[in-house]
Amino acid sequence: MNWLTTSSTAIKAYSLPYEDSLPPLKKNTPAWAKTVDNPVFKSFKNVIEPTMIRPPWSTKYGAAFTPIMAGVQSAMTSSTPLPTIASTIKSKLQTALAGVAPAG
Repeated sequence: MNWLTTSSTAIKAYSLPYEDSLPPLKKNTPAWAKTVDNPVFKSFKNVIEPTMIRPPWSTKYGAAFTPIMAGVQSAMTSSTPLPTIASTIKSKLQTALAGVAPAG
């Protein structure tokens, strides 16, 4: 993971062409700034990002993430009825959160 987020080779060969993204960088350089100087990155930064709400983060959030995102992916890529997907998400969330202590 460290290599994927710190190596300029990994960023140029993988992150940018396959993900259209940059990992969080400790220090932005003119070269990286130029890389994201395009309409897609600008639109995301100027139009989409201001509308985003940062979700809370805790042990519960981490445990809930996989069941929820698996359900979202299933809804988008399968013909499974949404009530069935919702029921599966609920069941998996209850299991995932059963042993997680409350945040705080």
